[in-house]
Amino acid sequence: MKRIWLFLVALAFVGSVVAGCGSDDGDGTLEDTAVAEDTAVPADVPATEEDVPATEEDVPATEDVPATEDVPATEDVPATEDIPAEEDIPAVEDVVVAVTYTSTIAGLFEASCLGCHGAGTAMPMSTYSEVMVFVDNGTLKTKMEGGHMGTKPEVATPILEWIEAGAPE
Repeated sequence: MKRIWLFLVALAFVGSVVAGCGSDDGDGTLEDTAVAEDTAVPADVPATEEDVPATEEDVPATEDVPATEDVPATEDVPATEDIPAEEDIPAVEDVVVAVTYTSTIAGLFEASCLGCHGAGTAMPMSTYSEVMVFVDNGTLKTKMEGGHMGTKPEVATPILEWIEAGAPE
């Protein structure tokens, strides 16, 4: 019995659509729908006229949708194989920065040593080659380890580390 009832409801609905009942006359509303009041309405069909947007103000604005140019291009997004695994990224304390005469040591000598060891003095250290004389004979290491003339640890320590690393230019 239930199947017959469903068949009749479906037949009435199809018949009303085929006959032109419920057609849109261009004003945005459906008219003359010849379906019994107790028939189920599909979920995607608004239940009442109040549920149907009546004006453009009721429809969501398109500016709320991101424009295509706001979305990053796929070539701007790194491929997952290009991103190192967490265990492959060294900890900050494990990163070794190459200390060279040019990058670090020359500035330390200029700020702390050239007042006494500038060009024309008994122990000139204003160039790499002049400093290397005292690195090679061990004098600079001995003086830095002994706190020569009150040399501060923040000056002596990088110089000693540089000497231990082979005193690269």
